[in-house]
Amino acid sequence: MTGPRARAHDDAVPDTAALVAAAASRSATDADLDALAARCESAPAEVAAALAADRDRTSMLVYGRVVLASAAGPRLLGALVETGAGTVLDLLADPNGLGLLITCEAHMPAVGAALERAGRSDVLLPGVAHHARLAFQVMVGVRDRDVGLRGIDAHVAGLAAELRRLPPSLRPRVEQAVREVAGQVAREGRHAADVYDMHDKVLRALSEER
Repeated sequence: MTGPRARAHDDAVPDTAALVAAAASRSATDADLDALAARCESAPAEVAAALAADRDRTSMLVYGRVVLASAAGPRLLGALVETGAGTVLDLLADPNGLGLLITCEAHMPAVGAALERAGRSDVLLPGVAHHARLAFQVMVGVRDRDVGLRGIDAHVAGLAAELRRLPPSLRPRVEQAVREVAGQVAREGRHAADVYDMHDKVLRALSEER
């Protein structure tokens, strides 16, 4: 298509940078997220280039409150991973970020499935150990304040449910991370018996889910 009609058509199609900006906005709608997901699917290299040019907006797309609360978020996150954008993979490898994503029942599996298809599930491993350590430390902190009054079952259920959302191919390494982290936290000397009890119950819950 050439001439005035082609120019009118081009004007009617938002450029990729504009789609990224709209989806990363705090006022983004499901339609904005779906529009960027569609562009990821139709022009992945173009989206990857736009994300590389704006890491702050990429961070909002991966970990932003709007995306993580939206029903359109899982499709968008999976599509972002499948662009192969290095900025997206770098953010997913950030140990501090996984704690936001892993609590989302639909979003984490969508990201995990996309990573598995891309053969890049391993980018999540630094976050797995960090998240498991925090879970054990939270349990120890609660036991410090509440010894004898409350068990650890809620902590077990929460951590096991979150770890189940990770890609199945990572399960052996997730279980190994739980073992190593539990040993490290237990050696810190507080509530070691509870730490090992939580360790045993989390691993049992993960093995029963297979």
